[in-house]
Amino acid sequence: MESLVDKEIHFETIQTQMGKFSKEMVRQFLDFAFKVRRDFAALDPSSAAAARAIIKDIPLKNSELEALIVETIKLVKVCLKLNFQEIDTLFAPGFNETVKKYICDNITSLSSDWENEMNIRMREGMKFVDVDWRVDVQVFSSDEGKTRKPMVYMRLDALDQASYKLDKTLVQMNKSEFDILYENLRRVKEQLDLLVSE
Repeated sequence: MESLVDKEIHFETIQTQMGKFSKEMVRQFLDFAFKVRRDFAALDPSSAAAARAIIKDIPLKNSELEALIVETIKLVKVCLKLNFQEIDTLFAPGFNETVKKYICDNITSLSSDWENEMNIRMREGMKFVDVDWRVDVQVFSSDEGKTRKPMVYMRLDALDQASYKLDKTLVQMNKSEFDILYENLRRVKEQLDLLVSE
């Protein structure tokens, strides 16, 4: 768990900012972060406004709120990976016990709703149709000369099963970003192969 605390989540931000929240506000905020994570919504300046539209009287500046949204989404992501087990072990020693209890209690009580939502969206959400890709090289000029940078361009076609609308998503990645995608897909394939072989 130590690597999750040290590398992924900045718990000091969560402790400082959520320490200003009531228990109900913590619940609303965790639910908001889950929905942003679920929808893979892009975090942009409107994220703070979206949070304020749902949760009234948030006692934070926009910069504090945006930082808290980012860290809370990371926390939700880790909780999903852990299947909501042993959440309290994520927190570093010295973390405010009251805030920790608010967070753990709320995540535990929200987890079944979140799992149900994820399952429904998986059943009724987007269905993979096709993928198209190409590899290209971008050339950048600088004082030191020209730099060649390989890029991967992918287009994912998915059908929204509710509206029957075809969604075409264009993605551009450099080599290191593609390596991360490849490694995640490799892990997915390993888990899928395990389930198929059982």
